[in-house]
Amino acid sequence: MSDADGHLIEHKFRSAIQPMLSQWDQFKNAIFAELRILRHELQVKIAQINGKPLILNETEIPSFKTIASPTSKDWDTRLKEEKEKLEYLKFNCHEQIIFKEIQPDPKNSRIYNCRSEFILDKETTRVFFQIRLPLRYPYECPIADNFGFKHYIQPAGDHRNACLGQIKERWNKDGSMGIAHFLLILSYYTALALFTKNLY
Repeated sequence: MSDADGHLIEHKFRSAIQPMLSQWDQFKNAIFAELRILRHELQVKIAQINGKPLILNETEIPSFKTIASPTSKDWDTRLKEEKEKLEYLKFNCHEQIIFKEIQPDPKNSRIYNCRSEFILDKETTRVFFQIRLPLRYPYECPIADNFGFKHYIQPAGDHRNACLGQIKERWNKDGSMGIAHFLLILSYYTALALFTKNLY
């Protein structure tokens, strides 16, 4: 067998096994997502029994130091920190996210254009959507426009927004979370929606 034949066989083998490896990674992420949700539910029950407030952080990403809304004078400073946290997410939590591109909209500082990519039914599925920041952000959770599976916020209107259910409770209302934290929450939601029978 020539070197050319050997390289051809190796290329075919890699092409055949790559989809299986990608599916395994997504299945593994789904299991971890399930475990995180179970941990969250347990913490909620313990907090209820003890009568104490529950504060949950996405510990993979540091909390924000600048707490500012889109109407605040410190909004530009907040946006700089948003960029830093997204870079942190990209380099430290890349195995937990399915988002390949996140770019701020040049015309609106409250909109981020995103592209996600994952294996579904042995085919690569790409979804383009927008993250929209409410006026009460960061005290209020961002919204993923045109991203979701099975269940949507009603009425859907022009946008099909994912109904995050109990996962949305992971959002801290003290302003310490940002877009990077929301992307992790969306990753948990996506894994559960695609690989489990019932999200709720």
